[in-house]
Amino acid sequence: MAACGQTPPIQIECFCGAVIIKVSGPPSIGRSFCHCSICRKLLGAPFSCNGLWPAAAVHLVGGGEDALQSLKTSKRVERMRCKSCGGPAMARLMGGKVIALPLSLFSAEQLREEQWIPQHHLHYESRVIDVNDSVPKYAGAANGPLWEDKSKDSLAGVPVKK
Repeated sequence: MAACGQTPPIQIECFCGAVIIKVSGPPSIGRSFCHCSICRKLLGAPFSCNGLWPAAAVHLVGGGEDALQSLKTSKRVERMRCKSCGGPAMARLMGGKVIALPLSLFSAEQLREEQWIPQHHLHYESRVIDVNDSVPKYAGAANGPLWEDKSKDSLAGVPVKK
């Protein structure tokens, strides 16, 4: 049970339910859309949408580490999927200090609340579709240069025929 004034823990699970994770509320570090080629290839989608929490706020309560298949996709990112259904479960960033969870595992009702809405796009220069929204779009990683729209009729600098 949550202490007075605290949000109760939120439980999420993979597609088949073999991996169960509890978090202590909305993402406290950040929320983002990622358009990098690794996210796109691993998810089979034009971008991913993740929330970031400090590791201490995320608890694997069902299935344990044995239920996860791990893949180190870069020096700073280790991604985990459920061994049973193959669904994305979590990623460990910065040596495990930060945990990324797919926002798709949370309820639609939660995701409509302000503290869950993505704050920015990452690696927008690598996108495969344009996203017409008002959140900042970084060309690469967060806190790097913002993406500049060089042409209203282009995708990553390639002119679109009319």
